Amino acid sequence: MEGLADAVAEAYTLYNCAGSVVLFVTTEKERNVFDQNHLEHQLMSRHQVRTVRATFDEVVEHGKRNAAGRFLYGKDEVAVCYFRATYMPEHFKTEKHWETRLEMERSRAVCCPSIAYQLVGAKKIQQKIAEPGVLERFVENSGECQRLRNVFAGQWALDLVSSTIRCDMPGTIRPPAKHRET
Repeated sequence: MEGLADAVAEAYTLYNCAGSVVLFVTTEKERNVFDQNHLEHQLMSRHQVRTVRATFDEVVEHGKRNAAGRFLYGKDEVAVCYFRATYMPEHFKTEKHWETRLEMERSRAVCCPSIAYQLVGAKKIQQKIAEPGVLERFVENSGECQRLRNVFAGQWALDLVSSTIRCDMPGTIRPPAKHRET
């Protein structure tokens, strides 16, 4: 946890605005509050960095990006947005939720993680990149593509739509007729 606290504190320092805060963006029914409390304590006790905790819904209601590109939560300028929410589509209840997340990303605040990093970690994105020809659209060197593919984890679709992903794990996906009782 100290390493994470040091990294967030470094981002805060690089933002270079005295009195700004680290905003913990959480879910309504946060279950990992204990590790977050430890991080908050580390930021204050070791780095004198003030934190503010708010649900994503509260950020949607009270957050905004100003004309100077700074993200404000209430009256606090936010140096670092530390996301413990916005990982799932269910977190985006309205169009305003999507707009707020975009405004946070477009602001001067450091987003941890950035939207690009968040997407790369999404299983559906990993599944798409594993499809033949997709990685090649982003990496021109075929040798580099092969080196990347060598470290990919296997991807198995759990739906019947993803025909280009391996669906041959024993006992997983079969034509519906084979599941009928005889």
